[in-house]
Amino acid sequence: MSCGRCALAIGRIAIVPALVLGSIACAAVSVRAAAQGAAVERTFKKPKDDVAAAVKELHTSASGRLPLLDGFVDAADESLGHYERGFFQCDVQVTPAGAGTTLVRVTAKITAWYAEPSGANAGYRELASNGRIEGDYLDRLEARLGAGSAVAAARNSKAAGSGSPASHSSKTATSKEPAPVASAGSTPGASRAAQPEAASSDDPPAPTVAPSESFDAIRKRVELSEKQVKDLNAYLQNLEQIKRNQTHPADLAVVKLGGAPVLNKPQRDAEILFTAAGDDEFQILDLTGAWVHVQISGESRGWIRRAQVDLPAGFVPAGGAKTAEEPADADDLFHVSREETSAFAGDWGPLKGKTVKLFWVAPNSTDNQLTSPHAKREYAKTVLLNAYTALGTANPEIAGVVVVFDSIDGGQIAATRANLEQLKNIAPANELAFWRQCSLDPPDAFLDKTKP
Repeated sequence: MSCGRCALAIGRIAIVPALVLGSIACAAVSVRAAAQGAAVERTFKKPKDDVAAAVKELHTSASGRLPLLDGFVDAADESLGHYERGFFQCDVQVTPAGAGTTLVRVTAKITAWYAEPSGANAGYRELASNGRIEGDYLDRLEARLGAGSAVAAARNSKAAGSGSPASHSSKTATSKEPAPVASAGSTPGASRAAQPEAASSDDPPAPTVAPSESFDAIRKRVELSEKQVKDLNAYLQNLEQIKRNQTHPADLAVVKLGGAPVLNKPQRDAEILFTAAGDDEFQILDLTGAWVHVQISGESRGWIRRAQVDLPAGFVPAGGAKTAEEPADADDLFHVSREETSAFAGDWGPLKGKTVKLFWVAPNSTDNQLTSPHAKREYAKTVLLNAYTALGTANPEIAGVVVVFDSIDGGQIAATRANLEQLKNIAPANELAFWRQCSLDPPDAFLDKTKP
């Protein structure tokens, strides 16, 4: 490996950890023409569609931050000490070159913040690229397309005149030309940079190192970048350790799915304060049956159905014993599978031969689980009230509502419109009298045996 190519490899090593430290922007490759310095070109033995696809895959390499500007910009006569926050973005043009080949033209735009000590002329400025970024991008593209895919490279004419490390000759190279012998007063690296070798299919051209940059300077930049990467990894490990050591409060209820209503009372028809989003967390104040009393903010309180939140394992309420898993609420046991309007098929006098609204209710579980009379009454109450509200004063031909439980321990509840009017305003203590006014078939499916 020649001295120039050795320096090139070290320069690339310096770029890789530096780009890890920067926040690489995921910008689309632009095809616009702008005054961003002379372009670097390379021709590939691939059709345009294949090259365009490879360019799209390399979109993350087309832009990013530069931790340092030295070695990337053409600023031999200007100090870069007052520049910071460097950023580059490549414009890539893909055009067919005939005979199954494609020409790729890359122009890099480099901007950096100029922090003049006086502050009078501070601001972002555009700097001329020396061609290294363009050449490195083309090398990546060639590696993506496959070794030996490049057939010719054209050098940046502006950089060629200044001896820029990434400049490419304006002539298309078809074979290797022997490098001229360095003069007595010149260094081998400078001679290599001023007269770079032409490209060939088995030895693709690549940007070289700036002649003004010594080997020691390159090594120091690499060591600095490696130290920054090491420090960043240590910082990330420290954050991970802090995260592992943090204890999560043991009294938080986590909402399972978004849209869970937070109510002002532990009742299904209570006022909805707001709907919680998925993974929202609330401090648990108490557990009451199928409801969780939670703190919303400050003195604000609310209730969420227990089935809609995840409780901490083995949660113990303040001053209480460890709570066992509560039985499922009625809404968690059943669902309405279908509904229809038809003639009442039973022998119950108030609805015999009349048109009714039928609701078929199926269990959510498929394991033939038995359900309590109380759970079926609670779910039937919800269905009946919803049907009464939906009917309103419309559909006068519908004389009542029937709820059929399609399960292993099912049954049927039938109620007239007059019954439903009572249910709407009845107190919970008097609900048993309401159910006895309805048709319960069989009664044991909906009335507890312990009740008189």
